[in-house]
Amino acid sequence: MNRRDLLALGALSPLLGLAWPAAAAPVNRTQLSNYLNSLQRAEGRFRQTNPDGSRSSGRFLLAKPGRIRFEYDGQPKALVVADGVSIGVIDAKSNTGAQRYPLRSSPLSVLLRNNVNLNSSALVRSFGSNDQRTRITLVDPSSREIGSITMLFRNDPLLLDGWIIRDKAGKETQISLTEVRIGGQIDMGLFNIDLAARNYQKG
Repeated sequence: MNRRDLLALGALSPLLGLAWPAAAAPVNRTQLSNYLNSLQRAEGRFRQTNPDGSRSSGRFLLAKPGRIRFEYDGQPKALVVADGVSIGVIDAKSNTGAQRYPLRSSPLSVLLRNNVNLNSSALVRSFGSNDQRTRITLVDPSSREIGSITMLFRNDPLLLDGWIIRDKAGKETQISLTEVRIGGQIDMGLFNIDLAARNYQKG
């Protein structure tokens, strides 16, 4: 698996079980904005499909603003952590520490904002909704060159099903979310990149 593809993603991977009251499909952008802005804490499982067709899975944690953690299944261990400023890519078989990238360099940063207005024409590249599914593609108007994120929703009840990160080269990484739990307490220390690197490289 190419974890850098996750950065397109950050690739980082999809989120889940984020259910909202049943929507009378199709849904509109205001409903989606309210749903995403209510999503402040979440954890669950993800499946990732990389541009080369390879797949991986694991556990994710999300805490807005700006924090997400992807723990990959299997050995050797791998981890991707965003701490609100940077994304750290950590490989347990390496002793060089985390490779860091600015969070703002990933389209994933749009999802991790505290507040997002999906009625903004500058942010939304495309939008479509039918009786069952909704799809919206977003670009950061201040960093259009980094690529886009397409969020995928089910409509009844409304929930985030995953996303697709398209990087500046046109390569796509897809994240699908399952077993999602919303709210609750999350140890914010889990988003400390240096601490995560030390713990993973010990294990």
